[in-house]
Amino acid sequence: MQRYFSHPLLKPEKLEYREYQAKIWETCLKGNCLVVLPTGLGKTVIAILTAAERLRLHPEGRIIVLAPSRPLAHQHYQKFKEAFNLPEENFTLLTGETPPAKRGNLKARLVFATPQALENDLLAGRISLENVVLMVFDEAHRAVGNHPYVFLAEEYLRRSRSPLILALTASPGSEKEHIEAVKRNLAVRFVEARSDLSPDVKPHVKAVKVKWVKVRLEGPLKEASNLLREYLKENGKKLAEKRLLDPGRISFQTLTEAENLARKMLAAEPENRELLSLLGEISNLKRVSRALTLLESLGPEAFSEYVEKLKGKSSRSLKQLFADERVKKAFGLVSPSLKHPKLEVLPRLMQRLLEDGASRIIVFASYRSTAKRIEEELLRAEGVRPVRLVGQASRGGDRGLNQRRQIEVLEGFKQGAYNVLVATQVAEEGIDVANADVVVFYDNVPSAVRFVQRRGRVGRQQPGRVVILLTEGSVDEAYYWIGVRREKAMREMVGRLQGQRQPMLKQETLASFLVSESLGGDETVERKPQLKVLVDYREGATPTVRELLRLGVAVELKSLEIGDYVVSGEVAVERKRLEDFARSLMDGRLFEQARSLVSAYPRAVLLVEGENLGVNLSPQAFWGALLSLLYDFKLPVVWVRNAKEAAHVIMLLARREQEESKSYPTLRGGKPPTLRELQEFIVSGLPGVETTLAKRLLKFFGSVEAVFTASREELLKVKGVGEKLAERIRRVLTAPYQPED
Repeated sequence: MQRYFSHPLLKPEKLEYREYQAKIWETCLKGNCLVVLPTGLGKTVIAILTAAERLRLHPEGRIIVLAPSRPLAHQHYQKFKEAFNLPEENFTLLTGETPPAKRGNLKARLVFATPQALENDLLAGRISLENVVLMVFDEAHRAVGNHPYVFLAEEYLRRSRSPLILALTASPGSEKEHIEAVKRNLAVRFVEARSDLSPDVKPHVKAVKVKWVKVRLEGPLKEASNLLREYLKENGKKLAEKRLLDPGRISFQTLTEAENLARKMLAAEPENRELLSLLGEISNLKRVSRALTLLESLGPEAFSEYVEKLKGKSSRSLKQLFADERVKKAFGLVSPSLKHPKLEVLPRLMQRLLEDGASRIIVFASYRSTAKRIEEELLRAEGVRPVRLVGQASRGGDRGLNQRRQIEVLEGFKQGAYNVLVATQVAEEGIDVANADVVVFYDNVPSAVRFVQRRGRVGRQQPGRVVILLTEGSVDEAYYWIGVRREKAMREMVGRLQGQRQPMLKQETLASFLVSESLGGDETVERKPQLKVLVDYREGATPTVRELLRLGVAVELKSLEIGDYVVSGEVAVERKRLEDFARSLMDGRLFEQARSLVSAYPRAVLLVEGENLGVNLSPQAFWGALLSLLYDFKLPVVWVRNAKEAAHVIMLLARREQEESKSYPTLRGGKPPTLRELQEFIVSGLPGVETTLAKRLLKFFGSVEAVFTASREELLKVKGVGEKLAERIRRVLTAPYQPED
């Protein structure tokens, strides 16, 4: 007899009962929990059950479900709506496409969002986390480094009155350090892990058969491959002589490690011209390694696209690269009209699979240009009805798919309008793609996470097949075996995680440490007023602002005419990355900004952020500029290594001004701006447009009005404006204004 989960907030006979899900659900309610479960085994069901119980216990509470992509967020939105016995107004979906006016004053009890959308709303003060009683992090293996998940988890734990975190993933990674970082960043206390071999899960796992289809490069593609390999071998010897590289292990990863080591050596010896030259050679080796991977794994389309990008850039090292006879010949041998042997066998393979009974097939390709070529080839194959699923950003002349179109594509695939889905990475994570029968790896990836995610698109409700296309004796084949090895390591890691059933000590965050320090361990001590900083809205999404919030500083986004951060009526901070410092010094902006800053704020500060000067700015020019700022403009310069240190400096300035001097943030104007400065200021307010590009736009079009009325095609004629930026500018200028209610 079929059994179902029963809950007062859920529809009856909606969720099939499984013993392992019930056990995991019980643990999830005890404290912050990381759930590791193979794809297709009901992580979403566990999230629904946990959300239902938290809402029952906290009737005034709210649930937030986060997913890294818009299609996945929409999928959760639909599945929760289908399971919960609640009116429609209790559910809302927030993504970057949701107008800000509709994101404020939310009444919904269940909120589904991408992390970027939630982060933006938090920074703008449009959403409160106080009454959020559960936050679900889907694809939780992403919660490392500067990913928004890390910041959102910290803010949630700091602000919520009754926090609980549920972290979900099918692929936690193969390295212990990575998994420990995820657990630490999400304050995980319990781990519930299962593999497809776990006794309580195994009866529900569907078989997946794996088949290889091997091809060989021939003709011009093989000749180009040999030439590039020869270049790598010969030029890699120079790095081996400097003990920066093992000559038997030349790969993009080992070259990146060699580059990092060389940069550290250059930081200690900034005048060492031999090291500067060596860095250029490493950059070229990385470029050739990348080109070789694209050629052997994906084909002429991705290879030619990459080469054209290199030709559009200018540097001394690139001139040396294009002067090499082997590279020049290899690049000339390959044209987009050539076919990779994989593309020759794919249409016949699709027809055979469909004849054998497959109804839905997913073909994964890492590059959009390759996915487009695959779709074009399959359109010519009888009985094959392909459709392409890509991300929202445009690439070159290839427009992305907005959220609505992505959903339409998935629905069409589900309903049978299409029988082959040609997808990039957007379909790898989490999306339940209509119970596909077969997954085809057009190229291979050296990642356990992506390997498992791709394969997990089949075998969810019924047995499935995986077909892997391999280019023999190539990087493509090496990547496949790296992926297999890392997947095995991940399985072993999941096995070890299964034993972690006892609560682990919670790692204290920096924010909680500062709060406990200020309280002196006595909760009855009156808190000091919260520090507040005004921040220019263009700084809103930077790591520095995240770090300020972690330190407990209240942030208010404003359109600042002068400075990036205002901490009092007399102190403002201009923050510059080292790269921007170098650019602004070369184009003259630096001293203009310094003059405006000190004229408006008597005690202004310039923060320079970064560790390496790089190769575009000599040490003499750098130190000369700093001395000029100090002596000529009386502008103190503080050099910090990263965003965390920058935030600490800003916080300490705010504490000194607001706690000691009782001076609070107020906006000031500098000297009356000239007409030219006003024009530059208006144009630089467009998204992604800084002062240098604003000047370029004004020079090209002649007036602010002409810039604002320029078409997308006209904007693309200006150096520095790409497809994505042109679309963003036109969208801001033409979208209807929607006032807040």
